[in-house]
Amino acid sequence: MGPFTTAIADPAAGSKMSNPAIPDELLLDRFQRGDKAAFQDLVERYKDGVVGYIHRMVADPAWAEDLAQDVFLRLFVNAGNFRAKSRFSTWLFRIAHNRAMDFIKRKRIEPKLVLNIPDPGGREQ
Repeated sequence: MGPFTTAIADPAAGSKMSNPAIPDELLLDRFQRGDKAAFQDLVERYKDGVVGYIHRMVADPAWAEDLAQDVFLRLFVNAGNFRAKSRFSTWLFRIAHNRAMDFIKRKRIEPKLVLNIPDPGGREQ
């Protein structure tokens, strides 16, 4: 398993995937009330889609995995901010989109470190 599943999922927990007919918003409500298995169900339900979406934006599978972890961490921390003005999936993918865009902007403007190291002949490289 990749780093995404080891960081988010706890295989030792033995949590079974809930009924896929349970609406996302109900799972989120259960998680907000302390049901950690409900959060895991949301991660299992959306991790492939979030990773795929981010991968298409950043064109790097390793960064897509890392950014998706961050998306689910933000979901974990900010679950109480969901106001049901849109579907849960719309909200989650907006978080993913914003996280990927932040990464893209930072990557493009991040200055490169250039070192002027003298070579053995005494000239700077």
